[in-house]
Amino acid sequence: MKYWILALSLFASAHAFADLGSKAEDLSTENEAETMEVYDQQAIVNEAKKESAQLERETNRLQAQMKQLQNQSSNLQQRIGTAQDRYQQIAKLSRETQIQANKLKANRDKLKAQLDGIKAKADQATSRLKSAQELESTLSKDIRDTTREKSKLEARQRDADAKLQRAAKNIKRLRSQQKKMSQDNSRMQGKVAHSEERAATLSDNSLEYEL
Repeated sequence: MKYWILALSLFASAHAFADLGSKAEDLSTENEAETMEVYDQQAIVNEAKKESAQLERETNRLQAQMKQLQNQSSNLQQRIGTAQDRYQQIAKLSRETQIQANKLKANRDKLKAQLDGIKAKADQATSRLKSAQELESTLSKDIRDTTREKSKLEARQRDADAKLQRAAKNIKRLRSQQKKMSQDNSRMQGKVAHSEERAATLSDNSLEYEL
């Protein structure tokens, strides 16, 4: 681009000088046609010098601008290189971060699955524990009820045994008493019969005596 701008500047200078040559040629023609004053010729020369100086300044300005553009281009190249390096670093970090994120996601999913499994087992254990506690409560109540019933039955059994023992004693006593009374009645019947027999005998003897 530097050479292109320089070539353009040179082309402009050549064109300007060509114009000056054309003007000078016109002046020569006019000198032939009519006499020009020296002052006019000097003015033309001064104008040509002025245009040449202006072209030189423009060339210098363009060269300075070209140098500035080159500096800016170099600066931009450096900035682009720095940006590319930073982009590569960021891209590398992004890839590494993505890989790490994928690993963490896989680990999270694995732990979540394990947690869900543990939770399901915990729920099952809780349900079984609740059922066991309900069964324990029911069995405990049944045992208490059975214990109370057993205590009542044992008390009834003891009462029945005591009554049975008393009844057995009473039966034994009554049987003994009955046996004794039967014996006493037998003896009494014998005595009564003997007494009645004697009474009858005495009564018969008394009647015979009276007669």
